[in-house]
Amino acid sequence: MSKFSKEDVVKPYQDRVKELEVEVFDLEYDLSECRDYLKRVEKLADSLIDDLTSRDKQIKELEKENLDLFEDKSYLEEKIEEYRDQVTELEQDVSNLEDELVFTKRQLDDCEDQVETLEGSLAELERDNQCLSEEVESLQNELESLNEDANHE
Repeated sequence: MSKFSKEDVVKPYQDRVKELEVEVFDLEYDLSECRDYLKRVEKLADSLIDDLTSRDKQIKELEKENLDLFEDKSYLEEKIEEYRDQVTELEQDVSNLEDELVFTKRQLDDCEDQVETLEGSLAELERDNQCLSEEVESLQNELESLNEDANHE
């Protein structure tokens, strides 16, 4: 027989198997932990993907809003330029109207002077007319008187 007993030969293997079983148990536990960790990481990754998708959507919306605001800004700048042009035209119109007003006031002053002159002339003509009317009346009276005298003779 051999010097080694069955136990002597099997014992180291049994110890090794026990060690391996403990190692497998530890590895299975670690694997379970890794799977749990992987699930948490996947949930976190899904959440981050959702956040990125949401942020991407917000960015696109903000870019569109920014584009709309830029278009509005351009439109408003054009309108401002149009209004400035209109203000310039209106200021020129005001200046022209002020010049026209000065000219018209001079004409009015001239017309008022002419009216005063004509009123003076009219008053003089009315006086002359009154004198002539009185003279005509006097001459008519004299003519009637002469006619009466001629008819009586």
